[in-house]
Amino acid sequence: MASTSSGVSSLLPRFL
Repeated sequence: MASTSSGVSSLLPRFL
């Protein structure tokens, strides 16, 4: 799950 969380954290700022 750590890998997924890391990916999501990287994508969040992109959407914002």
